[in-house]
Amino acid sequence: MMNKIACTLPLELRWLSLIRQWVSGYARAVKFTPALEELLLHSVEEACGELLRRAEELRIGGNFRLELGYTGEALEIALAYNRKIPLNPLKDAPYEVPDGEADLDEIQIDALWLFQIKRYMDRVYFQIDGSDHVLRMQKFTRAEGAEKRVWVMGLTPRLKPELNLNLRRSAEGAILGGFIQDFETSALLKVGPAEAYALSQMNGQRTCYEIYLQAVEEGLLLSPVQLTALYEALEQKQMLALPEAPKPSPWRWLTNIHNLSFSIPHADAVVTAVHQVAKPLFSRVGIFLMLLIGLSGLYPLMHSKAHFFDLMSQAQEIILHDWWVILPIYGISLLTVALHELGHGVCCKHYGGTVPRLGITYYLSDFIFFCDVSASYNFPEKWPRIAVSLAGPFITFVTWSLSCWCFYWCEDPLWQFIWNMVLFSETIGLIMNFNPFLRMDAYYMLMDWTGISNLRDKATQYVTALFTGKREKYAGYPASLQRWLLGYGLVGGAMTVLMFVYPFVVFLPRLLQDSEGWLRIG
Repeated sequence: MMNKIACTLPLELRWLSLIRQWVSGYARAVKFTPALEELLLHSVEEACGELLRRAEELRIGGNFRLELGYTGEALEIALAYNRKIPLNPLKDAPYEVPDGEADLDEIQIDALWLFQIKRYMDRVYFQIDGSDHVLRMQKFTRAEGAEKRVWVMGLTPRLKPELNLNLRRSAEGAILGGFIQDFETSALLKVGPAEAYALSQMNGQRTCYEIYLQAVEEGLLLSPVQLTALYEALEQKQMLALPEAPKPSPWRWLTNIHNLSFSIPHADAVVTAVHQVAKPLFSRVGIFLMLLIGLSGLYPLMHSKAHFFDLMSQAQEIILHDWWVILPIYGISLLTVALHELGHGVCCKHYGGTVPRLGITYYLSDFIFFCDVSASYNFPEKWPRIAVSLAGPFITFVTWSLSCWCFYWCEDPLWQFIWNMVLFSETIGLIMNFNPFLRMDAYYMLMDWTGISNLRDKATQYVTALFTGKREKYAGYPASLQRWLLGYGLVGGAMTVLMFVYPFVVFLPRLLQDSEGWLRIG
């Protein structure tokens, strides 16, 4: 909890001496060392002086608010002022002053004073608070004699307990890298060996300085700059535990219903048990037999194609007359989706990954199954990663074939219709999962195969730059990469346009024709 005091003062230079006395007394009260106190005084004098001088030049009157706060780890000085006073280089956008390594040639002359303050303070940033802007300056506490130590070194970071920390190790047990994931926000941070080791030590019992020394003893190349960047990345992704958790809202149960998610207990153990049974399917013979079963579904489908489309045309009439068919259709479809997700998980386990979660969640007004195979991100080779993404659609291909045969052999008209609808659902699922222009399995397979992360976003940006005459920013990209971005961007854009245009071209004339009796234009 922050110990905070505040004062509202007129925008007049004569108050600078009083501000200096106030900050000095507060720094001593919270037992800052004399060296840290001097750095605080330099910063607050520079910031308040710049604020008051600019207000006087622009003849802006009124007051500003000065706040001093101490959290036990850092002392914060905040200046809340009229937004008409141009202190923020980005005007009406939040902004954090970068470290001193910034290129001074790119810094505006009017902002040099901020970099001067940054030399004394650990963090300097602007926030927007309604009609006011706030300049915040933070100085983290250090022991006497360690005032020049990087600011994060005195902190004792602790990761949120619900995070998934996945470390990739060598056969000897050495950490080779890893990632940390927040299931609630879907935030993901991939790190190298040194940063992965640092993450494993962030339990709220060691300072960053102790983690740094321990990493050096382990022979890892972890610099204070790397540790600072890691801390800031964790802070930005909200992966650090707060000192005190906020009190839960009495309406929290509504949020829980909206974000309903259930994972089976001991998911990794369950997937491991299934993998032991299904291990023969990963042999060449097993894969060939599953492929053969999948292809065999084409025979009954081709022989019953006319009947399939005939039942599809009667779907509305059948469901209205025998509504109960919805239950087995939905149930069997859920089962096939569950097998799809389990296929991802078992394949991930086959290549040495862990599956921390496997269950069902509520998404876009429907219940869907999910399987967390994020451990596959750590696979050093791309083919196992591709196999994990392919495993789900491959299982769906097998269940699709089984549905074809059930539809072909079934004699009961209603159950034939049920299998017809299940088959239709699986066909749509296969088309979507094997479409690399949707963010589904084929998309991630293509990214792993090409080695291009965020392929869709990069391709869109590349094509946009091409049509807006800004291609020069991609001049340093390899020719093969540019071809991929261009091809994917153009084809993906064309398919997106087609998806929007096709329904209008096909269905709008039919709709107008059907409404000819009651609709009159003009």
